[in-house]
Amino acid sequence: MSSRTDAPFGSLGERVQSQRLGEVSRTPRVRHVVVDGRHPGVLVEWRREASGWVGQVAYVRDGALIVQSIPSGRLRPTGG
Repeated sequence: MSSRTDAPFGSLGERVQSQRLGEVSRTPRVRHVVVDGRHPGVLVEWRREASGWVGQVAYVRDGALIVQSIPSGRLRPTGG
């Protein structure tokens, strides 16, 4: 069984049902996340790519604003 069944951003089935390959979320839903377990950020959108789910995230690293697509495995919700 996949370890992703209890993913913090919804199950794989829920994410697949809501979007198709290459589509971008139509409902703006900004969420606070932590990137790589240490950088707080803002998740702007989810996108399903051939390699899996990626989130468009804005966060600050070493004093610079970074905006990039990050694989879901590197993101965790902040809980707040």
